[in-house]
Amino acid sequence: MTRAWKLGDVVSTATGILEVSIVKLTHPHRAQRVMIIPAPRFAASEFWRDWCYQPYVRDHKLFISDDVFVPTFVPPARWMESRSDRKGLEYMKVVRFPDNVDLDIPRRSFFKRQAMLRTPMIVWLLTTVKLRDTYHPWISRKVRNIVGTKYLLTPAAEDQSFVLILPSSQAASAVTSLLDLGFVVENSVKVQCGDAAEIQRITRWCHAFNFVVIAYIWMLLIVLIVNETQRIKRSFDAFVVQKQRERAEEKHQHT
Repeated sequence: MTRAWKLGDVVSTATGILEVSIVKLTHPHRAQRVMIIPAPRFAASEFWRDWCYQPYVRDHKLFISDDVFVPTFVPPARWMESRSDRKGLEYMKVVRFPDNVDLDIPRRSFFKRQAMLRTPMIVWLLTTVKLRDTYHPWISRKVRNIVGTKYLLTPAAEDQSFVLILPSSQAASAVTSLLDLGFVVENSVKVQCGDAAEIQRITRWCHAFNFVVIAYIWMLLIVLIVNETQRIKRSFDAFVVQKQRERAEEKHQHT
């Protein structure tokens, strides 16, 4: 039975520096390889430049999780980047990824080779990032869909090499899913992402801001449900009273 990877297998803070393990997996019976890049939501600019903002699309299919870039993290991120003591940390910027013009490839081909790995919309809108980091069953399903599960068929040339940029908390689940499909870890490289204490401090503020936004959305949803329930009840009560009045008038006419 395949050993399930844990968060500690891909993220380390033992030295006071946040380190992530970039994992390359291959399948022994298929011409297929996958590289998984665990991306903390805040990291040193060198990490983004050297490992994420690369022209992977030329030789691989690139999938970027939409849980790496969280809109509610943007205001705290901008506040952090405006400080002089930010210690070289940056938030991931989607616009920094090379586009089809930078790579000199057709637009249609570019969009076939780069895509978002999307969290289910309802989950993305109504749950906190903290909860999604802890519980993310959709990652295994999406990774299986990306690489395919037909062991006896050799994938087409364009489906033989993948790069997945995932939140650090979800990368271990992706590795475990690939191991369950028969992939093996070819190698892994530890990469420094920045001061662990500073990253954790900023991330806590972002989680707090995200919780406030999600709580506000839930409050609006509850108010909407309560108001609609009361409106339907009032309409039904008015309908019942009207019917009772009509029956009373009919009975009075007959008498």
